Amino acid sequence: MKKWLFWIVVILSLAGYGYYKFDSRPTTTSNICEIFDQRPHWFVAALHSEKKWGVSIPTTMSFIKQESSFDQYAKPRFKYVLWVIPWGRESSSYGFSQAVNGTWEMYVRDIKTDDVSRTSFYDSTDFVGWFITTASKKNNFAKNDARTAYLNYHEGWNGYSKGTHNSKPSLLKVATKVETNAKKYENQLAQCRDDLESSILTTLISFIW
Repeated sequence: MKKWLFWIVVILSLAGYGYYKFDSRPTTTSNICEIFDQRPHWFVAALHSEKKWGVSIPTTMSFIKQESSFDQYAKPRFKYVLWVIPWGRESSSYGFSQAVNGTWEMYVRDIKTDDVSRTSFYDSTDFVGWFITTASKKNNFAKNDARTAYLNYHEGWNGYSKGTHNSKPSLLKVATKVETNAKKYENQLAQCRDDLESSILTTLISFIW
């Protein structure tokens, strides 16, 4: 490679690294191709998680859409005393995946590193893949059964095994919504996946990460 071309690639890579590490919420969350068009590094993160854990990109993305609507700093609502006095949040869930403290700590111990963050999209997709893989082994369901996976995600694998979800009709509706979104994302991704995988930008971001 000629020296000038080499340095152009290096400069573009470094510039792209600074820009595409930015994890702000995209302007749309209804179309997975548009999401990845705006945040190509998210495609790389989701693809890495899919290859590592065997959980499909549409399944992972439907979880994150439901949990945080792709807001990296999402937190649960406050609880109130006498309707007006804030009294802490409803849970410790935080970030893209809305992982609670205890489950996140289990994830950190299992992957044997604490160099991860709930506000990182890359780490959040890895977490979702890890959780679904662990839950599927414990409760014997297909990893890309998005509805069952989400019920495990919400109730925990122990809660799901006890059937706690069966007494929560609103949760069952949400789980069905997650399944519907996963199928929609799957159909959309089929239209753009080849282009995403073959793009030079995907290759550069994969190299950087």
